Amino acid sequence: MRKTIQGLALLGVLSFTTVFVPAQAANFSQLNAQAITLEDNKRTLTFDVNTTSANLPLGSSHYHAFNIPSGQYQVRLRSNIYKSVFAPTAYVLDASGNILATYGQDKVTHQPSGVISPDRLQLKFDVDSTTGAAVVVVATSQNQLNQTTEIEHPARQLAKARGNQPPDIPNLFIPHSQSGEVQLKLSKIETEVDNSAPVLVTSTTAAREASENKQAIVGASSVQPSAADATTSSATTVAATASASAVSTSAQVKQTALLPASEAMYNQAIKDAVNQQDHELALQLMLEASEHGSKTARATYLEALEQR
Repeated sequence: MRKTIQGLALLGVLSFTTVFVPAQAANFSQLNAQAITLEDNKRTLTFDVNTTSANLPLGSSHYHAFNIPSGQYQVRLRSNIYKSVFAPTAYVLDASGNILATYGQDKVTHQPSGVISPDRLQLKFDVDSTTGAAVVVVATSQNQLNQTTEIEHPARQLAKARGNQPPDIPNLFIPHSQSGEVQLKLSKIETEVDNSAPVLVTSTTAAREASENKQAIVGASSVQPSAADATTSSATTVAATASASAVSTSAQVKQTALLPASEAMYNQAIKDAVNQQDHELALQLMLEASEHGSKTARATYLEALEQR
């Protein structure tokens, strides 16, 4: 992370301005009362002008608060990087609203883009209800708002995805914002996955989680679309027409290539999703297309991001 904004003109974000929201001094007992209970230990947290804000110890910020389930959990906060990014800070509170721990910029890591995900900031830490931890407050900090995150230029990523020589252009420095989305996930520590074991995936969601855990994927070419993949007609059409029969051997699963018409429909659906800023769907389509043998889905996704 660096404070310079050199190269931002290439993404058209020089006009970006951080807006500091007026906020009341934090009453942490009230934050506890406002905390939500997660139904499935996952949630997309949206931070915008409609999100409650407060003067927190590390600066004024929009925030979300959630209750910690009984037991020991790993908390993962992930914020995808586009033209700006929300850099997460987390406060762990006890039942009386006292701060037990703070996880700020020094704990946030930059995760480079992969086959199925863009560049992102990630914050991971453990919580334990038996030690008094009751609530986690997710926000950002003034220090983080003054920073930028350096990423590889999308044109270089695109060239690599196509197997070409990357152009000699500088990296970009993405500003941190008070607005954005953070993907929250809680994983019970006693049931953390064995990353050395391969995973037989049965949905794009399972495949994505296996990839994030750096696990080998078995039977990826036989993955069927998850319910989330059918949220648009484009995704439904692509899934219905894709050719993805798997030929298994005792050692591996061999993929068949997509038909040209199916590949074209996948690529168009990816472009449409990016244009509509539905990045979750775009990533799902890219993963699904790659599972079915597409050689161009990732390049199409990166190119669509670059053009926005």
